[in-house]
Amino acid sequence: DESFATTAQVVDAQLTVAGAMSVSATNTATITAAAGAGSAAVAVSGSVSGAASGAGADVTNTIHADTIAQITRTASGPSGVLLQVGSLAVSATNTSTASAVAVGAAIAAAVGGNAAAALSIGVALARNEIYGSVSALITDASLAALATPMVIAGASLAPTAGNISLSATS
Repeated sequence: DESFATTAQVVDAQLTVAGAMSVSATNTATITAAAGAGSAAVAVSGSVSGAASGAGADVTNTIHADTIAQITRTASGPSGVLLQVGSLAVSATNTSTASAVAVGAAIAAAVGGNAAAALSIGVALARNEIYGSVSALITDASLAALATPMVIAGASLAPTAGNISLSATS
């Protein structure tokens, strides 16, 4: 079972943005499925008779999705300030939906002179599975992180003048 990923990322890019900067990943996967089955059994007897039938419907929807928004400085990335921005927002959202409909029907009839038997079984199963991870990240693997900030936010590019926000929603 493999997942698919919706990813928005900035890796080792040195950028200066006077206004707002956002890195956003949104997954809106949708899956819909329907299945149906029917069965009938009839037994008519002059002496002894029997009939049996069965039907089944099974629907399974699976969405395995990872949603990632990230800004990263790798160990081999630049050592200076990576981003100088007015404000920074990093967000990841997963609003996946799944819909499954399964219908099963069964009919049985028996008519007897001496003996008659009829059996009919119908089964319907429906399952939806949505799973995965949702992440909004700012990561710094550089040893320069101790001496040089990765992100500076604010109009004056002072470390406390702007806004940095991270959000992940599933």
